[in-house]
Amino acid sequence: MKAVKAYIRTVKVEEVVHALEKAGVCDVTVIDVMAVGSNVDPNEAKYSIELMQR
Repeated sequence: MKAVKAYIRTVKVEEVVHALEKAGVCDVTVIDVMAVGSNVDPNEAKYSIELMQR
């Protein structure tokens, strides 16, 4: 098993997860993290993604 850690902008999460599924990756963990500072854009702080329960 190999682990990959990637920091992806919230606007790209859904696209990346779908691409991983297409490539055969079946287990993905998505964790919402927030930056601290004045450069945080509140419009990018939300995302929508289809997640399934096992």
